[in-house]
Amino acid sequence: MKNSVIRNHLPAWILFLLLISATFCSAQFKVTSSTKTLKSSGYAPVNGLKMYYEIHGEGKPLVVLHGSYMNIDLNWGHLLPDLVKTRTIKIS
Repeated sequence: MKNSVIRNHLPAWILFLLLISATFCSAQFKVTSSTKTLKSSGYAPVNGLKMYYEIHGEGKPLVVLHGSYMNIDLNWGHLLPDLVKTRTIKIS
């Protein structure tokens, strides 16, 4: 009985654990502000939607996408200072 309850509610448990881990990560790690390296930002039209983007640094372009339940600073904030030294970073 106990195993069937867990199995039937597995997607809800996975979502719960993801939300808890995202909350824990954002509270534990200091996010580096990326405004120092920001060259431009805006909204690009994509299939009828407006997708937010940022461009940082100069050099050969590198496109990065943040993961689910994350934003640009939480996902890439700690890497941006090193990446923008040699690359143009396009984040969406």
